[in-house]
Amino acid sequence: MSHAGPNNVNVNTKVVRRQNAKPKLLVVDDEPEIREIVREVLAEHFEVIEAENGKQAVDIAQRSLPDMILMDVMMPEMDGIAATESIRGMLTTRHIPILMLTAANTKDYRIRAFDFGADQFIGKPFDFEELTTRLLSVYRRSRQMVNPATKEVRFLNLELNLDAKEIRIDEDRVELSPVEFDIVKLLVLNRETLVTRQKIIEEVWKSKEAPDRVMDAHIVSIRKKIGAFRGTIKTVYGSGYILRGE
Repeated sequence: MSHAGPNNVNVNTKVVRRQNAKPKLLVVDDEPEIREIVREVLAEHFEVIEAENGKQAVDIAQRSLPDMILMDVMMPEMDGIAATESIRGMLTTRHIPILMLTAANTKDYRIRAFDFGADQFIGKPFDFEELTTRLLSVYRRSRQMVNPATKEVRFLNLELNLDAKEIRIDEDRVELSPVEFDIVKLLVLNRETLVTRQKIIEEVWKSKEAPDRVMDAHIVSIRKKIGAFRGTIKTVYGSGYILRGE
């Protein structure tokens, strides 16, 4: 069942049930009507807390440490991109998944959002069933990334063994270098979500910078070695990579 909300938002209240404890979701938007609709529709799945601008969002993120953030872009005092950059710059909050939400669904905005640390970009108007599914999917991946519940992670025909640092495709072992394994692990644990070049540098090389040609060479090598994988490593030019299914 759907109904129209403010700004032509298509509100679909048919959502997937969760059986686990509700994760905490910080919704950041300067329009009270949008926050109210998001809170009502997502209340079954999330404990929703709110902020009305980017400056307030940074403060609440520090104090409440939400599991996820749904961040509008165009807001007074501090916009969503500046707030995302600030949240990513703090050790206690840098790991929190951030989904950017805006009516300005242009290439330039998407690139800026990804460059400053957004995990996904959702344009207005949006469907709440799709939004809920994407939020839950990103949340599950983030929990797995922080504290893997299993030593084996499967995606399509690829199997990742975290203990053995081994990758198999269709049960066949793929020989990867340690750096290649770490890159693939990062992409698999964040599958269907943009992994920025900066995040790869920080997580794999444990530094703030690495030559672009070095990362590019590793990605080229990985693509050749996992050629039998039924998904793809998609390049988002100027931003990073997304591991996608068929």
